[in-house]
Amino acid sequence: MQTFIMPRDVYHGHGALTALRRLNGQRALLVTGVEAMRRNGFLQRAQHFLREAGLETTIYSGIARDASEGLLLAGVKVMRERKPDWVVALGGGAVLDAAKLMCVLYEHPGLALDNLIQPEGLPWMRRMVRLAAVSTTLGGGSAVSAYAVLPRLRGGLTRSVSDSQLVPDMAIFDPDLPIMLPRSQTVAGGIGTLTLAVEAYASGEHSDLTDPLALQAIHLFADALQGATEGSPSACERMQYASCLAALAASNASMGLAHTLALALSAAFYRPIPYGHAAAMCLPAAIRSGAGVSGARYAALARHLRLGAGGAPALAKWVQDWCARLELAPALRAYGAVEAEFLAKAPALAGHVIEQLRRAQKPGAVTQKEVEELLRSIYYGG
Repeated sequence: MQTFIMPRDVYHGHGALTALRRLNGQRALLVTGVEAMRRNGFLQRAQHFLREAGLETTIYSGIARDASEGLLLAGVKVMRERKPDWVVALGGGAVLDAAKLMCVLYEHPGLALDNLIQPEGLPWMRRMVRLAAVSTTLGGGSAVSAYAVLPRLRGGLTRSVSDSQLVPDMAIFDPDLPIMLPRSQTVAGGIGTLTLAVEAYASGEHSDLTDPLALQAIHLFADALQGATEGSPSACERMQYASCLAALAASNASMGLAHTLALALSAAFYRPIPYGHAAAMCLPAAIRSGAGVSGARYAALARHLRLGAGGAPALAKWVQDWCARLELAPALRAYGAVEAEFLAKAPALAGHVIEQLRRAQKPGAVTQKEVEELLRSIYYGG
């Protein structure tokens, strides 16, 4: 038996942020990042709508790209002091993931972050607080997904947790919010969206419910990403919906090898790499390798995209052509990762990727040797 999970309410379209007026309760904690939300006026608008809902609002800001465990626990302390009925997360994936984890630790103070990594292992939530997720980026889709990225381990390794309890109660996709993003963020978000959609379609857990979402996300990506990088409001709106659909598909069909590789590589070296940039290297390499995936699914997707009978190689080239058009580097060494450091870390990185896939209930999907070979092709290119 399979399940399909998503937020109860998904508000989308221009002005969707006004849905915050619908929240019932007395108190809210507004979780956000550094100064960008305040500078762009998004924070003030969210505060205004929460006031109109009659919610006394406390702001917890400063969530950066990699929220530390200490930052999460400080947020939980604020929650215990303020006792919010709602946590409202306003930002990109890092902010939304941090808010999810804060809710878990608030409702279950005896849990440690290290105990969260088993899939579907969380106790029942929503006894004390509910979560509204407002996405301000064009990628990732954490606002509708059952996933959250945990604080990094020593050595830079990144882990994620998957549990239906992490799906927000409300998701908001207001296309007025991401229009001010710099081009680099739009590109990274777009490739991240493509990665989730392609791997959801190719997943062994795909279904007739997830396939249409994945395919539409891919079509929206191909149709709208270029315009979104140029600031087109209509293209930004379509890319935001692509992000939502891709995340719903991936959350209900499972994340794949390219996503897991990209997540590991994004923080493994001295200079962090945006997840979308890492995915641009990992997705074509994973498709070409065919590791852990039925080649028939890649072939079916290639046909759907009218790439002929070329199967996985044609699909990998299509992705690479998109990455080249977006001026994304095709090899890890272009991001300053030193060869000696890469070679020293590759075995541990491969082991970490395999462990993450195992925890995602994909034991034996790939071997240590296959992942190490993939990592080498990602580092050197080709």
